[in-house]
This record gives sequence, C-alpha cells and structure tokens, in this order.
Amino acid sequence: MIGASAIALLGGAGYLLQSPYLHLIPPLVITSVLAVDIELFCVAVWFARFVQHRASPLLTLLAFPACWTAFEFMIELQSPNSTYGSLAYSTMSAPVLIQSASLLGMYAITFLICLFANTLAMALRLKRNTAAAGLGLTICAANLVFGIVRLAHPQPDVLRVAGIVDKTAVADSWRAKTVSADLAVTETYAREIRAAAREGARFVVTPEGGMASTPAGQSTIVAPLVAAARDTGVQIYCRLPLRDAGRRLRACDHAR
Repeated sequence: MIGASAIALLGGAGYLLQSPYLHLIPPLVITSVLAVDIELFCVAVWFARFVQHRASPLLTLLAFPACWTAFEFMIELQSPNSTYGSLAYSTMSAPVLIQSASLLGMYAITFLICLFANTLAMALRLKRNTAAAGLGLTICAANLVFGIVRLAHPQPDVLRVAGIVDKTAVADSWRAKTVSADLAVTETYAREIRAAAREGARFVVTPEGGMASTPAGQSTIVAPLVAAARDTGVQIYCRLPLRDAGRRLRACDHAR
C-alpha cells in the first residue's frame, strides 16, 4: 500500500517540475511534504478498507472521500501556503467540473474527485456494490450537469478583471534587500493597477510572490497598493511573502 501510494502521489505531483518556485524550495522540504501526504493517503485508504469490512457499501463509498477531504482541510488550516497542493487544483482546466465550488467551496471539488475514484473502484465489483456505485455515478453526473447549466446561463453584466505580471518587478522583488527596494516594486505595480483601472478593471490579481515584504516595513511597502485601491475603487488580490518570518502572509487581500 505504501509503495502504491508513493507512486500515485509522486506521479500526481509532476506539476512541481513546472513550478516557478521549484528552484527556491529545498529538496528536504519537498521530500517532507510528500512524505506526509503519502502517510495520510495510506491512512485514508486504510480507513476506507476498515469501513468496507464493517459497514454498508454506501458508507464505504463515502469513507475515502470524506477522510481525504478532512485531512486536506486540517492540513490547510495550519499550512503557511494555505490551499496550495489541494487536489481541487487539478481540475482548474475544466470549469464545467468545478462549478459546485460556488456552493460548497473548493473542498466539494476534492470530495468529488475522491468520490469518482471510489465509484470506479467499487464498480469493479458491481454485483456487490451496484447501489453504491450507482449513487456515486449519479452524484458525479449531477455535478457535471450543474456545471453545464450554470455556464450556459447568460451573464447580464461584464466584470473586468486584470491579471498583472511584471517579470522585471518580480525579479527585483526577489533580489530586494531593503524596504526602499521592496517599495519600488509595489510602486511599479500600483502604477500598473491605476492604468488597469482606467481601462475599466474592477478587480486586479497579481502573481503570488510577485511582491515581497518584511514585518518591520510592511505598512510602508503596501501603502502604494492601498492608495491605488482607495483612489480607483479597484479590489486588489495579492500575496506578499514575509522574508524575515519564514512564512507567507496575505498582506493585501481586498485592499481599498
């Protein structure tokens, strides 16, 4: 079980090779994170087998999805990187499958991914699990139908969202050693945000780690962003790493 879990998670974590932060993450950190995931995955599978031997197929259907979703939720409560690594991100390229997040949040997507996998596993023994497999398939199909209907619904208003990435500013941010250097980066983004607002943008999103801060200079560094949001009415979504704290902080969510 441990070997299979390791292969599955390592294969699923292939996106790490495409991560722009890969060269910044020590191998020991990556290894420790994957080790925890592998161990928890084994526990979730063991729990599902435990339920299978002692309860009805219906509870077996829900055991693994519920257990893994609960693990993901608890991990992300304590994680400095919030929801990074969630299974839900694997379906970002399929909007029709993630519309249920508008009702129940991203954990609904994690649950449905696990539910679909469990449904397929139980369908391999269809004679014993016909009702449970049918229920799982029905829930997954209902999620698909909901997504199709929701995306087909006409949108009466247009909401302009600007995604701003300044590669030069990002590089300057990672090299910055002083508050004034960090401030120069946020001032650059503030000017671009004001320009986007003049083009009609109501929301602006900047790249994670595109700007950085320090605990002592945080208020000074984010001041240009706060001023830009206040003057234009634009809502800015950004995330500034705190260098000295060794953790990431959402220092400027919904800035106005």
